[in-house]
Amino acid sequence: MGMEGSRDARMEPMEPHEDEGFEALAAELKLAHRDSSAFLDLLAERFERALTACVSVRRRWGVLGGRVVELRLQVGDFLYRFEAPNPPFYTVTRQRVVNGIAVGTAERLGGDVWPERLCADLSELARRERLSARALERMLLGG
Repeated sequence: MGMEGSRDARMEPMEPHEDEGFEALAAELKLAHRDSSAFLDLLAERFERALTACVSVRRRWGVLGGRVVELRLQVGDFLYRFEAPNPPFYTVTRQRVVNGIAVGTAERLGGDVWPERLCADLSELARRERLSARALERMLLGG
């Protein structure tokens, strides 16, 4: 799954001098995952809005609405899989995918590691797709 067709009018061409970091996003993810009761719902909503073609969400529906039980996010060559079979607890794995085929073993990431890896992969995706990292970060942060 690529970024084709998911570009938004808010996205700007990348300037050579532009900082490609996702520091604000990484900081927000680290902080937000501590309140895990609604964290995956928030994460799914943000990525569905910003990277529609790269996101797959599975929800468990009940009387009070739906809760995310699985979020799959394809970022460049990596598939991130967030699973919460017993919310609010969740696990995160990252696996390399080449031409739609999983390569190697999925790597399980802890809460202190996955935000950094995800943001590094988003930065690389922005660079490869010649997108503005700041614009992509603003979309994900809702700004």
